[in-house]
Amino acid sequence: MAWLSDHVRGTALITLAVVLAAGCMGGLTKDIQASDPAAFAAGRSYAIEAQDAPATSALGERVRAAVESEIAKSLGAKGYQRVEPATAQLKVVYRLVPMGSRARDERVPAALTGKVSVGAGDPFGGYRPPAGADAAEKLGMLLVTVTDVKSGKVVWQATSEGSATSGDSAVSAATQATHALLDKVPRAAR
Repeated sequence: MAWLSDHVRGTALITLAVVLAAGCMGGLTKDIQASDPAAFAAGRSYAIEAQDAPATSALGERVRAAVESEIAKSLGAKGYQRVEPATAQLKVVYRLVPMGSRARDERVPAALTGKVSVGAGDPFGGYRPPAGADAAEKLGMLLVTVTDVKSGKVVWQATSEGSATSGDSAVSAATQATHALLDKVPRAAR
């Protein structure tokens, strides 16, 4: 399984490079690779595993809980059942990757960018953006890999990047990203 973590790390670095090359455009992006949808659908049970260290903050714990809840909801709707890792046919591994932050000033709504003239010579010198308008967006990536436990083969791999400006928007973004990454998962075989 050491190759999996190297592969996931390599995917994260490639995806990060693509995001940086694209100018870090906002919004949710996703990349999904289904290696073997038939093997995925043949498994009816799954276990969830976080690949990185446990969350060290209340927000980190909320984001993790949102991701795991959406995994369970999305896969449950497709006929998969969550079980203990020892009896699972599929292993769903996710990893949350913080990718830094960027200033939001170019994305502040027009209503917040109005300037106030302070006199001749430097009409915008005294301008200060409204509270929160110059806050930074936190950038992050979610990686989800589903492995067939019996064969050890990856049957589904997906990544998504997005941004958040608050704790609530981070939880919402994580939920939306997880849903988007699992939306096209095949239904479980009956």
